[in-house]
Amino acid sequence: QFSNLSVAGFSGLGQACAAHLADDALSRIYSQQFHAINPLAFQNFSEELISNIDPSSWGGASEAQFQNLEMNQDKACSGLFAGQIQRVPAVALAGLGEACLKLIKPKALNYLSSTQLHEIP
Repeated sequence: QFSNLSVAGFSGLGQACAAHLADDALSRIYSQQFHAINPLAFQNFSEELISNIDPSSWGGASEAQFQNLEMNQDKACSGLFAGQIQRVPAVALAGLGEACLKLIKPKALNYLSSTQLHEIP
């Protein structure tokens, strides 16, 4: 569990470490901690890790994090569910690409606001 790690500590979470995180390692982090995660780490997050992140944490998501999630070879975007994606700031969804969008369950997208939908490329 990383919930006690400082916000500054999350910026040091890189690709190599991200590939070895337990599925529940980020399950109890705060949105400020989420926001501080090095965007490159998202290239190595697993689907299970993504699906276990608390929905309220996704309020800290950034466009750069979604751009890197797009490059994820593990198809981690398929771990996103409605409770998470509806909390993502609209501006962050501008980083959501076609490959990632295809992996998100269509039902999850039904919960997006018109502002969020407008930001998706």
